Amino acid sequence: MYPDRKTMKPLYTLIIAGCTSIISAFLGFFSGYGFARYRVDGPHLLFWILSIRFLPPVVAVIPYYLLFRALGILDTYPAVIIPHLCIGIPFAVWLMRSFIMSIPVELEEAALVDGCSRFTVLFKIVFPLALPGFLITVLFTFIWSWNEFMYALILTDVNVRVMTVTIAGMREAHGLMWGAVSAAATIATLPTIALAILLQKYLVSGLAFFTPRR
Repeated sequence: MYPDRKTMKPLYTLIIAGCTSIISAFLGFFSGYGFARYRVDGPHLLFWILSIRFLPPVVAVIPYYLLFRALGILDTYPAVIIPHLCIGIPFAVWLMRSFIMSIPVELEEAALVDGCSRFTVLFKIVFPLALPGFLITVLFTFIWSWNEFMYALILTDVNVRVMTVTIAGMREAHGLMWGAVSAAATIATLPTIALAILLQKYLVSGLAFFTPRR
């Protein structure tokens, strides 16, 4: 039996992946700038943030489930977006820090000497130069959130059912409905392909600009 059309809206996945990628990229930009330009508790805090990125979802999904059930937000957008942010933000921090470290600090010092405030320097000088890295961060976190399965499977049911869970549930008495699964999987890849094509210019320029320093 085919899943109900009301539970198959790709819009759910788009909202979750879009919010995750944009919020992660912006928070990663601000945090990455802080780590790149200021001394923040040596390298230990930065490596601790990176270690969260490699936390297996199966370790955290049960605490998330118990917490969100107590808060009454299971099967809602925040129930999936919050765990995705906990994985996307550490990745964004490391990526944006590397891009910002590639920007000469002399440009910021010259702007400060000319009377610009720190926020003006951040948004009018650093952000435009780091825009390729920012868009790459958005792309990578979007693709990861779009394809994520474990959190979406456990923390949602019917109201917010993402594409990966819907495709996995396309079963009948004799097994998977391979035709429907193939068609749905093909459709599910289109947004990520379209986003990659749209950001292709920035992706190439960002990778060419990316020269990480220690």
